[in-house]
Amino acid sequence: MKQMRQEHHLTIFICEDIEEHSTRVVDMCEYLSQDYDIEWESFPSAESLKLRLEQLQNNGERFPNLILMDVELPGMDGITFGKQLRCIQMFFWSL
Repeated sequence: MKQMRQEHHLTIFICEDIEEHSTRVVDMCEYLSQDYDIEWESFPSAESLKLRLEQLQNNGERFPNLILMDVELPGMDGITFGKQLRCIQMFFWSL
């Protein structure tokens, strides 16, 4: 039985430097978007994701509902970026 499309929009950001892994996650998002309102963007590095989040912030747009991030990334690793992101989110929650 096919589920009805959800009323809520879900945005997922995927940060993965290995294309094969990123493709698998995107394939899952595409499959789920058949039944749910899901939008996703994929990023090859924490730096590129950070730039996109800063762009959202500067334009007053909403942050994604979910960020899936690899732990081992070139440049800034996922754990370091996650800590920075948590600080950013705590700041916004306090406003």
